[in-house]
Amino acid sequence: MECVGFLALTSVIPETRDAVGRVAGLIARLLNQENEQGENALLLFVQVLADNTPPGIACRRDLVALAEALARKVGQEETKESRPIAPSSPRPTAPTLEEALQFLNEGDDEKAFDLVRKLKEGGSLRFLDLDQLIATALHHREEEQRTRARDAAYAEIRVLAQSRFTLPQARRAWAEFQAEHPGHDPEELGSLIPQPEAAPKPRVSAEQQTLLDTMLDPTVPPPERAKAGQRLAVLGDQRPGVGLRADGVPDIAWVEVPGGKCRIGGDKDAYQSLPAQEVDIPTFWMAKYPVTNWQYQAFVADRGYEEETWWTEAKANGMWRAGQVKVWTWAWDKVQQKVM
Repeated sequence: MECVGFLALTSVIPETRDAVGRVAGLIARLLNQENEQGENALLLFVQVLADNTPPGIACRRDLVALAEALARKVGQEETKESRPIAPSSPRPTAPTLEEALQFLNEGDDEKAFDLVRKLKEGGSLRFLDLDQLIATALHHREEEQRTRARDAAYAEIRVLAQSRFTLPQARRAWAEFQAEHPGHDPEELGSLIPQPEAAPKPRVSAEQQTLLDTMLDPTVPPPERAKAGQRLAVLGDQRPGVGLRADGVPDIAWVEVPGGKCRIGGDKDAYQSLPAQEVDIPTFWMAKYPVTNWQYQAFVADRGYEEETWWTEAKANGMWRAGQVKVWTWAWDKVQQKVM
């Protein structure tokens, strides 16, 4: 029967090498044919396709819309010919949860949420929480945006690493990227970015080593350890993270603090109390040691007090003005006024 049906169908296809023309001719023939009940052949064909397409498939909506349009067209033609309208009405298709989720998968959140809302109002859904669905969908959209941004940054670094003119920028960008996305290196890009040669370790004199050993020995009396530390400060403390680099910039030893979730707030007596909540803290870096006097002196010598860039928050809070820090300088001025 299937072969007979196929032969019957091919017999009405126009003879032409143009595939589009043959399909158009077949559609025209079906549109002009009816069965014994007076039902349009093309309309029946589209309705069968729509009825046998699962609700979750996107083209089902298109087939239903096409059937409705054909029904209107066939009805108009029969009206013109003064014939009774006898097209079979397309079966009404109620919106389903599968269609709503299909919209969601396709990225059309507005249609998906509107359809789910109608289903909820009609009492068709018992278990689905619309608010939770919206929150989950928005979370996934944010995750997708972060993933796209991460992949775009990764691709940019890969291009920067291919030229010797942008290789230094690639190194800096790669260090920042690793801090933001630890462990993400699908193409092993880290092994392709040559690192600059490590600076030679500073030479430590015998006296410096002796002073260092004395300062770090807990069995030595504190006065002797303090004296050793003062002498070492004069000669230069070569330990990483406590002194200056060769260019005079403070040598800071950075430590990575992995990001994660943290519960904060809920203490009404705390400073700037916040309600109890769980927050996402991104990965950040902090100094392994407190800033030393030697390092801070470099900041002072470089006129850091006068550079507004380093005091934006202090200025906004009224704690810095024209190179003067309120806590120290203004308090000292008040003391002098009282003495005088």
